[in-house]
Amino acid sequence: MRSRLLRTGFLAMVAVGVVLAVPASSHAVFTLTLSQTGFANLTITDNVAPDQNGTLGVIATTQELLGPTGGGLVYGDYRIGITSQAFSFVGSGSANLTAITNVVVTRIGTTNTNALQLVMSESSFGSAPFEAMPNGLYNLNNSLTVNAHYINSTTTPTTVADPGIAGLTVSSTASATPNLATTPTVTSNSSVFSGSSNTLFNKTATPFTMSHTLVVTGVNVNQAVQFQASSVLTNVTPAPSSVVLALAGLPMIGLFGWLRARRKNVEMAGSIA
Repeated sequence: MRSRLLRTGFLAMVAVGVVLAVPASSHAVFTLTLSQTGFANLTITDNVAPDQNGTLGVIATTQELLGPTGGGLVYGDYRIGITSQAFSFVGSGSANLTAITNVVVTRIGTTNTNALQLVMSESSFGSAPFEAMPNGLYNLNNSLTVNAHYINSTTTPTTVADPGIAGLTVSSTASATPNLATTPTVTSNSSVFSGSSNTLFNKTATPFTMSHTLVVTGVNVNQAVQFQASSVLTNVTPAPSSVVLALAGLPMIGLFGWLRARRKNVEMAGSIA
């Protein structure tokens, strides 16, 4: 009977381990908002048109095609191709809000010269179906990579990479609430750029919200910029002192075990002699 209970308990623990190993799915509270002064804001909600990706936690438009062949989503004076994703890492005590793979912004209109702003936001982190994340101190990282500036040809479906279009910048800022924490803004200064910034976030509530704001400035007609960005929240709260003490005691436990085994071997050797 006891062996059966032990076997059942072991299988239950294995089953729990399998469940925890499955990546957490994302939640439909994930949104992407586009804004440009002079136009009404456009908010795209996960799995609601014009989101063109049916996967939970992924908002995407058709891929922007550099050159006059088009592609992407037209908003304001811009054409945007973007894939963005919200997810949390199971068992790691961290959350990730990311614009991934490829973001291409092309200016196609001449209404005004105002910047394009893209804001990604997920308000369900820390609660199902995301990984449960304990309250405590977290590091919020904001990163930005600009891959290239482009001058679009107006006659052929090709694009010429530019070493750097003067005045074209992309800025990136990450934030988390409640207890608002905002990273310093990272702003590109060249056609190939990589930068990051960090701040501390004191998580005191569940669920909590992470947002990432990107601002594209100085893109003239028939010009484009390609970039990617991410926000990552990682737990930095020290382990409880009891755990630290337990881990610190492991070497002593091993030493006592070795001494006990050695004494037993010496006694056996003496009795044989």
